[in-house]
Amino acid sequence: LCEEFGINMIPIPLTGSGPNIDIAKGLVNEDPSIKGIWCVPKHSNPTGEIYNEECIKGLLELANIRKNDFKILWDNAYAVHDFDPSEDLADIFMLSKESKAEDSIIAFTSTSKITFAGAGISFIAMSKNNLDLFCKHYSSTVIGPDKVNQARHVLFLKNYENLLNHMKGHAQILKPKFEMVEKWLSHLNNCSWTKPKGGYFVSFNSAPGLAKKIIKLSEEAGLKLTPAGSTFPYGVDPKDENIRLAPTACTLEELEKAMEIFVVCVSLANLESKV
Repeated sequence: LCEEFGINMIPIPLTGSGPNIDIAKGLVNEDPSIKGIWCVPKHSNPTGEIYNEECIKGLLELANIRKNDFKILWDNAYAVHDFDPSEDLADIFMLSKESKAEDSIIAFTSTSKITFAGAGISFIAMSKNNLDLFCKHYSSTVIGPDKVNQARHVLFLKNYENLLNHMKGHAQILKPKFEMVEKWLSHLNNCSWTKPKGGYFVSFNSAPGLAKKIIKLSEEAGLKLTPAGSTFPYGVDPKDENIRLAPTACTLEELEKAMEIFVVCVSLANLESKV
């Protein structure tokens, strides 16, 4: 979306509890053309981390640096996607009232990964000032929502309790797959990976300079992976080390074979790099 509109993107390192606020503040203070930040605050893609309250307050400070001429695009895509007990995500709207930064937050989510991808219900939340601007634009492009699909979701999900019970069914399918990934990755040395409590991805870091080689070796062995650099703006990983693993689509049997191939390819890449 940003590329389509010619908006340059700057990667901010993640800390395990959200983006590095000190680096973000330095950039915002130095460059007045920076107008916002994309955030996936819970089970963040691809690391799986959850932003802590200190990080969220730091994000709101970015808005205050710019006197609210700054937008926090709060993509809460994995809001109810736990497969293990996880820490609560602080309410950014409540915190924004304390810092008087309500107009800086645009939050959205959908049921795409709850019911059917591409056929879910989407949601957007913002201040009254932003809502007035948004509705004026939106009403000129869309006549009305798909009310039949809205009704389907209401009848199926019914209430929050039923929604959580539905997601427990997702967790029963997904958790064994992440356990399978962890089992195989534990055989490796000279690399690191995340251990998420929800969401859909594991972020794997090889030794620097080996991600593309691992992807190539895997493809030659018949295993298709997400391209190296996919988690970075413009697909450029400056260290060539990150690979996003997405174990959710395949069966456990398929995943076992895939992880065996992946671990062999990582080991082979490590050995060849030392020759």
